[in-house]
Amino acid sequence: MLADGVDSAVPVAAPDSLERVQPYADETICLDAPPTFYAVGQFYGDFEQVEDEAVIADGALFLKMVSLNLVAQGLIFVCSSAFQGLGNTRPQLISSTLRLITYVIPTLWLSTQPGFRAEHIWYLSIVTTTMQALLSLWLLHRELGKRLVFPPER
Repeated sequence: MLADGVDSAVPVAAPDSLERVQPYADETICLDAPPTFYAVGQFYGDFEQVEDEAVIADGALFLKMVSLNLVAQGLIFVCSSAFQGLGNTRPQLISSTLRLITYVIPTLWLSTQPGFRAEHIWYLSIVTTTMQALLSLWLLHRELGKRLVFPPER
């Protein structure tokens, strides 16, 4: 499936950079493009420089943590396909909705807490994705139990 278009949205940009991006985007939104532009940091109250090592360490941690979700996501996709094949996607809708609720509400709360770090959201993602996978498997087991009839044992 191809994208319908490409949009570009930034809070602030140098006018010449904005002009270079516009030909590649269907729509470009920029809140401020001042004629005197030195650096993005001049427009933020707190824009500390980050050492390359810290960025690499955070990126490596992110990849390590996200990889923990892959098995659970695979199970979710398989269950979703099975529900579609059975013609009943309601259980997967329930599973996805519960994950959304158990992920978004705690994320919003966590983001307001002192000492909040992005990795807290990554941990939450692992927990909620695993919960969704387990719920999807249980719902699939229940659905198959309703539909499959086994001959009586002799």
